[in-house]
Amino acid sequence: MKQKSVDEQLKLVAQKEQIERRQMFLTLLSSLRYLLRQGLAVRGHGDDSEGNLSQLLKARAEDSIALQKWIKTGSYQSPEVLNELTNTIGAEVLREVLNGIKSSRWFSIIGDETRDISNSEQLSISIRWVDKDYSIHEDFIGMFKVPKTDAETLSLAIEDVLVRCVLPISQCRGQAYDGASNMAGPKSGVAARILQRQPTAIPVHCLCHCINLCLQDVSRKCKCIRDALDLVYELVGLIKYSPKREHLFTQYQLQDSPNIHRLKPLCPTRWTCRTGSINAVIENYAVLQQTLEEIAETCRDEYGRKAAGFQALMGKFSTFFGLKLAHVVFGASEQLSTTLQSKDTTAQDARLAVNLCKAFYDRQRDASAFQIFYQAVLLEANGKTEPPTLPRYSNPPKRINDGDANFRFATAEHYHRREYFEIMESLSGELDARFDQKGFHLAALVEATILDNCSGKSYPIPKEVQDLYSKDLNIDRLQTQLSMLPDLVKSYVLEGKQITK
Repeated sequence: MKQKSVDEQLKLVAQKEQIERRQMFLTLLSSLRYLLRQGLAVRGHGDDSEGNLSQLLKARAEDSIALQKWIKTGSYQSPEVLNELTNTIGAEVLREVLNGIKSSRWFSIIGDETRDISNSEQLSISIRWVDKDYSIHEDFIGMFKVPKTDAETLSLAIEDVLVRCVLPISQCRGQAYDGASNMAGPKSGVAARILQRQPTAIPVHCLCHCINLCLQDVSRKCKCIRDALDLVYELVGLIKYSPKREHLFTQYQLQDSPNIHRLKPLCPTRWTCRTGSINAVIENYAVLQQTLEEIAETCRDEYGRKAAGFQALMGKFSTFFGLKLAHVVFGASEQLSTTLQSKDTTAQDARLAVNLCKAFYDRQRDASAFQIFYQAVLLEANGKTEPPTLPRYSNPPKRINDGDANFRFATAEHYHRREYFEIMESLSGELDARFDQKGFHLAALVEATILDNCSGKSYPIPKEVQDLYSKDLNIDRLQTQLSMLPDLVKSYVLEGKQITK
């Protein structure tokens, strides 16, 4: 056999090394992709050899001698190269997502501005779209740093992102932002600016966020609810953030009622999730009083003084009344929020849930409803608090006193009646104001038209819908297709079954 020349042997060795290095590089990419997919840090603190990527490669190298040799060379493992590979992988993922969005033709924008830990304002943008199988997707596009958070800057940033993603704004059919004036302002907000460019980009304020804002506004206006939330926050902080005090509370709880709920901290952002925290304080009311008394007697520091103050506060009927009233208010809103967050909730379901919640609050705005509630609170507070009393009155300074006598309530019940009706009326008004959205009304109208025709109820397409989508759809052809829709549905579902989703 003729021996190969030196040049040929060198080429074969180089080719073999290239194949091995290519395989090792693909192994590095797959490891990096795994860490990125799981949201794990790639490098460690200071020493990169202790980072997740290095340790993952070493674990995989236990079965590969070639990988062990390649790791020792340190090739393609510098921070600069890893950052470049991460950006390349991210760009490829974004490209695939955008291909899916473009294939669906129409899309909606979801935007929100936030401040990161470095005190920089960033705009988060996501795209909502529906694929050919009618599956809904919400894909995160990215975080984009903005110099200001005024409406003009944010709207230009959104348009710039759409241009870079090759998503024509003419195909945008929806917008979703928070209720801030710079985003949802009726005249010059981001939604209004984009609506001027594309009239079919219907803006809808997140319904769950609307409930949050309703509860925030009511809590700010009503001292009774505000004081109850402050008490829950401070009590849970006093007990939960000290192992010694929590152990003391647990011991009293086991002696009194071992099956009741433990204390829960108030959720700082989701106001509709605060019912459990309020209910835990109500159920553990007597246990908390015993715990606070023990802390006040044994602790000679600021926490002992706080415990004594909370103990005196919990001995008042007004405190217990505020907690029970807050539980009623937040309990109904939590049920509404749960319904709205369901994946199967339609626009009609959402509107029905909102109307039911409003009807509940309206039903509480009745003298008989107040009497039932007040008597139940009196009965439950018996033995836990002092009898109801009127708050102390103070005369205004003479320089601002117009001479009229200050109004004073005859009894404590009359005073609490005013607080009760003030909250219920505020809630009803806030729900009307927050959920009266033109965009949501149009979305529910489109949905109702389709569902009603699916169930065999032949309804003409509303004029509002025709005017809005006249450039997108052939209205006459759509009307004919809607009339044939029940026959299409019957081929997929049992005959006579009404379509609701």
